[in-house]
Amino acid sequence: MDYTISNLDSRLKNYLETNNVELLTKTLFNSESAKYFTIQTGVTAEQPIVKLDSSIVLGDGTDCGFEAQGSDTFTNRMLKPEIIKVNKEFCPKTLLKTWAHSDVKMNALGQAEEMPFETVLLNSNLEALAVENEKLIWEGDKSKTGNIAKMDGIITIAKADESTVKQTKESDEVFARCQQIFLALNQDIADKAVIFMSLANFRKLIVELTNKNMFHVFEQHDGTYEMTLPATNVKIKGVSGITSDIIIATPIENLYLGVDAVNDTDTVDMYFDKSDRTFKMVIEYAYATNYAYSEYILINE
Repeated sequence: MDYTISNLDSRLKNYLETNNVELLTKTLFNSESAKYFTIQTGVTAEQPIVKLDSSIVLGDGTDCGFEAQGSDTFTNRMLKPEIIKVNKEFCPKTLLKTWAHSDVKMNALGQAEEMPFETVLLNSNLEALAVENEKLIWEGDKSKTGNIAKMDGIITIAKADESTVKQTKESDEVFARCQQIFLALNQDIADKAVIFMSLANFRKLIVELTNKNMFHVFEQHDGTYEMTLPATNVKIKGVSGITSDIIIATPIENLYLGVDAVNDTDTVDMYFDKSDRTFKMVIEYAYATNYAYSEYILINE
């Protein structure tokens, strides 16, 4: 293999063209919590959440005529996307050395055990991006600085929303807080709500339940931060995107993640720039979070 700039540039272009959809999918949905959100595509500008709730009134079918009854309610909450970008620059000499090292290792161990350099390079950056997106989804706050300031996340939006249910915790015990949340849930969602918390609080919950000899909770534990609140249908999930002491409860179907995914807003690219003779990486995407109904959001802090 000739480890030259032109060869590496060609390999990168081919990889990007061949795996474009997969790379864009990883950009948008590779964060830990994205799987819990309803995805709304084509969100390049502010637009309402597309969700419809219907009620039915049964009429007397023995009578003639038509009488409209029941209701269909569309949520009026909005997805306000931020266009986020990642720009990185790489020294060709460093990349070429790493490429050579990667190929030698791959040839020694076999294709099944090692990935080509271009795959390793892009995946490494997209995995790091997923960590940042995970934080944005929950704790993004445009009033702060740094990566977390790129957009407002669910917790930031909910805390500022006068219509969400806000509790002051009555105990420092996580299990007691979960019980407090369960008792306060809107009756319409009491059996559908999911309690989201930080990994630190989830580990604390495990210790509390273990000390209470409630080992049956862990019968289905497979290493994930997830369990069912004892004697209920309410799921509890620990997520890395929540780092504060806040615990938030809502049905999963109430959470929305807005992306583009259908137009040209989303980009994953890497190329050699002859103007300054460096490799450049460009990742751009539209991102927004919100929930459909404020009354189905409960915060305990």
